[in-house]
Amino acid sequence: MITKLNIPWTKYLTKLIPLLMVFVSAPLLAFFIINGDFLYAIALTVALPIAVLLNQYPFAAFVVWLIVVPMVPPHDSSRYLYWVVHRSLMHLAVSVNILSRMLKLKEYPPVRLGWPDLAMGAYLALAVVSVLLNEDLAKDMRLSLFAIYDRTFVAFVCYWLVRFLKPTEKELERLVPIMAGLCFAECIIGMVSWFRPDMMPKIWIVRKEFIGQRVTGTFGEPGAYTSCLMFFMIFIFQSAMVRQKGIYRLLYLGLFSLGLVLIFFSFSRGSWLSGVVALTIFALIYPRTIVPLVASGFIVMTLLLTTLLYQDLAWAQSRLDSVQSAGSRLVLANAGWKMVYEKPIFGWGYSSYDLYDWKYMERVGEFVPRQFEIKQGTSHNTYLTILAEMGTVGLFLYIFPIVWWFGLTIKIWPRLPFGPPLPGEPPRKEFVNWRFFVLLWVNVFFVVLVSQFIDTRFFWFMLGETWFTLGLIANVVDEYLHSDDIALPDWIRRRIAAGAN
Repeated sequence: MITKLNIPWTKYLTKLIPLLMVFVSAPLLAFFIINGDFLYAIALTVALPIAVLLNQYPFAAFVVWLIVVPMVPPHDSSRYLYWVVHRSLMHLAVSVNILSRMLKLKEYPPVRLGWPDLAMGAYLALAVVSVLLNEDLAKDMRLSLFAIYDRTFVAFVCYWLVRFLKPTEKELERLVPIMAGLCFAECIIGMVSWFRPDMMPKIWIVRKEFIGQRVTGTFGEPGAYTSCLMFFMIFIFQSAMVRQKGIYRLLYLGLFSLGLVLIFFSFSRGSWLSGVVALTIFALIYPRTIVPLVASGFIVMTLLLTTLLYQDLAWAQSRLDSVQSAGSRLVLANAGWKMVYEKPIFGWGYSSYDLYDWKYMERVGEFVPRQFEIKQGTSHNTYLTILAEMGTVGLFLYIFPIVWWFGLTIKIWPRLPFGPPLPGEPPRKEFVNWRFFVLLWVNVFFVVLVSQFIDTRFFWFMLGETWFTLGLIANVVDEYLHSDDIALPDWIRRRIAAGAN
């Protein structure tokens, strides 16, 4: 009688895979060294330990991206760093996770993919096709395809990374000290660029016209800078409220307050509007902390703006009363809408906006297009840019995941655990509670509002952190979602059944 042996082959496979990778990579490494391709040799040498790290702790890929992308602008000098961190690392983490799931190397929580993922995939496919079919992009087709990769695909990978890895509450809390350090660094860099522009390192001088005039940190754009701050501030504030005690809580709340001040001194009207909306929601869910914080901050700011910072108050007033700035945006927006009217369904093609917008610029009232609008100006509205480049179909596919998860948020809202747990209930999450869930939506709303005033396609961190946040929202919704919540309505199913008969 033959007995079937039950050998836990997956246990040995996890040990064999690194060994097999060594045998495969060794000849390749020798080949690169012989041919003088030392850059590829270094990359291959680093690849194996990175793969092992990502298999053990794949969320480290996002941590590295979180640190590098805001602190190192995408200059030519950092090209290879971006190839590794921005274009490869998170993709590798997702690939390793999918491979591990296929080989059943360990137990993973299930992933519920659905209509949002299909919409994102369709948007990417539509973007690629629009580039391939656009003759005007033929000369720079490679650059256009890389633009899709850098600006859109990587942001979607941030979302899928969260969906596949499902970071735990402890993993999210580990981000807080890192975010606190990054937020403090951005605040210091922003103040240096404002008060002592001569001390600003060249690597962070992106737009010289803003140095000494507006706080932009390492981004060179006020809207992108304030969106980065708000992303960090949400985690910092939540940690201060549920975890930190004593001096650490005061430090975290102080850093949060400093972030609010620098959002004001960005002198970005879009950021001001977004900040007021965000602060209102903060006050609704944490009134005992926010109301005294804002009241004391208002008194201090009033004293400073009427004395030491009087000139900055005058600058803020001029920003509100700037007729030329508003006129410039009218001219640019008018050109964008004319592009939409001419090709409303599928648009002009991904990354083609700047090729055609100048043809549609014309006088709007008393405002005449200047050389700045013709040569450099964009729509100053992310969604208008998408609408012009990708049409109504593309815009629908792009915003569908946000609308989908917001709709399901409304559906599961009554099921969220409010108040202390009842006797006999298991302990609840402290950090990722219903208030943090609301704050995640605050971050998404902040970016959406700011995106009405700037074109976010140039700011990869802003795009990535938004889709990362949406992934966290999706994970929370999944915990309270019932299977029938996403089923087709009864009247549609009856129609389908009637048609089949």
